[in-house]
Amino acid sequence: MPHYKDGTPAAIGDIVRGKGYNVKDRDGNLAEFVGTVVGITPGSSSCNIQVAYVVYKETPADFASWSKMYEFFDQKGVIGCGANGGKDAKSVMARVSLEYGQCDHFELLHRPKDVALSKSVKAALQQAASETKDIREKELAGSR
Repeated sequence: MPHYKDGTPAAIGDIVRGKGYNVKDRDGNLAEFVGTVVGITPGSSSCNIQVAYVVYKETPADFASWSKMYEFFDQKGVIGCGANGGKDAKSVMARVSLEYGQCDHFELLHRPKDVALSKSVKAALQQAASETKDIREKELAGSR
């Protein structure tokens, strides 16, 4: 069974911090992030964890003209107030994304008491992870 840096076995629903394969900082280096484990691949020593995390950025002034992007956030994410509570007329966009990585590159921050999630919750998390993966693949294909 895949395990974290300290040897603790990984579990769906854990809150973790670490570096995956694709999330990068502004300088292009792999960035540490915090997220919720939504997938584990037993028997694999690499690419054995999938972590859902929140992606956010400031909403551009001409955002309403980005019809494709607006549709995406309208359906899959949220648009909310920024750091100044919207008083500066700025807002942020946020959505859940999915990152892949190696389990032992992450550390366990919190394991909810009810980590043995019900089948319906597991199914919902897996569906959300699958939809996020499909969206990401379409975004990547469109940028080529």
